[in-house]
Amino acid sequence: MSLNLLKIAPFVPLFEKNWHLIYSEYLLIKDQTVPWPEFDIYEGNWRTFGLFDFPLGNKTSNTNLAPFTSHLIENYIPSHGAAGYSILKANTVIEPHMGYQGDYLRIHLGLEIPDGDCGLRSQGGIKRWTEGKIFIFDDRLIHEAWNKTENDRVALIIDFIPEKP
Repeated sequence: MSLNLLKIAPFVPLFEKNWHLIYSEYLLIKDQTVPWPEFDIYEGNWRTFGLFDFPLGNKTSNTNLAPFTSHLIENYIPSHGAAGYSILKANTVIEPHMGYQGDYLRIHLGLEIPDGDCGLRSQGGIKRWTEGKIFIFDDRLIHEAWNKTENDRVALIIDFIPEKP
């Protein structure tokens, strides 16, 4: 991990160290997910389970159902916005789009990653999820994602305002 990444997101090692516990909480709520609300930007089945609301990151009633994960977000990412589990079901494509135009960057922590053609294109490069690892990208810029496999892709996503390096 680069020193610059640790300066803007010092919480990354803590989340990567605890990814198994974060994933275990997802397994307890996975049957309670709802469709991602922006139906016009994807084909297939994209689901979510919000812990902190969009865009400002206020607690939802769901934080009680994933207390460990919610505690980590609330106590170690003071500048967090929206956060929750994102499930990109098999054979789902998210079209190129731009996210919320606030001050936030977005992290993805890989929790359940299928083998095969599954990735995110942002700023001209392709990122691939890895279980237990975080990548950060600028959701405000045009990006797209896809899961062209027969299995689900699960990630914890958190919007945050980066710390000044």
